[in-house]
Amino acid sequence: MNHDSLHFFGQRVLVPATGEVLYTELLARSAQVPDITRFVREAEAMGAIAAVDVHSLKLALRLLRSDPHIRVGVNMSPHTPMLEPETLRVVIGAFEPYPDRLFVEIGSAALAGAEDRLLDCVNAFRYVKARIVLDGFLDGSNTLGRAQRLRPEYLKVSYVEQRSREYLEQGIKFAGRASAELIAVGVETPATSGWLTQLGVTLQQGWLHHRPELIAG
Repeated sequence: MNHDSLHFFGQRVLVPATGEVLYTELLARSAQVPDITRFVREAEAMGAIAAVDVHSLKLALRLLRSDPHIRVGVNMSPHTPMLEPETLRVVIGAFEPYPDRLFVEIGSAALAGAEDRLLDCVNAFRYVKARIVLDGFLDGSNTLGRAQRLRPEYLKVSYVEQRSREYLEQGIKFAGRASAELIAVGVETPATSGWLTQLGVTLQQGWLHHRPELIAG
């Protein structure tokens, strides 16, 4: 797996009622391993996920530098050594801050037993005025205490087409107590978008609103 085989797509997180875009998430894909779940799993197994994440971060920062009007989100795998020198040089040393324009998504699996390390990582990103998004919210090992400690600005709930209304209502209450906004991911039908909006979930992401577009690769 090498950089030449990587392709980066962008998918918007937006407010359906107005079309306002909160940010565009960068999604890494590999020509060698087109299936995204398998790609991430194999990259982690090969120890290559850190290189993928750093490559994505460098691309995001180049985009931010080239266009003052865009906001970009990147994913940080729990297997990425986010506090090692190369990553910190990319985040802190090589680029100036972009206030409220860089969004860092951290998966819920990263929380298990690594809160101190993650808190240091989050603080490093806050140093460059990035916004923190806790991904996979309500899945796996997330707790209110952990969310309150990391203080993310946003919490993501995935696979909303498969979730019950009660599940989302729980998520809204949880996000409120964590002083964060909820983002619904995987919105594919107008009906789902409509009842999410009725529940007050105005930030949404999915093929209904925007299909991923090739950005680099």
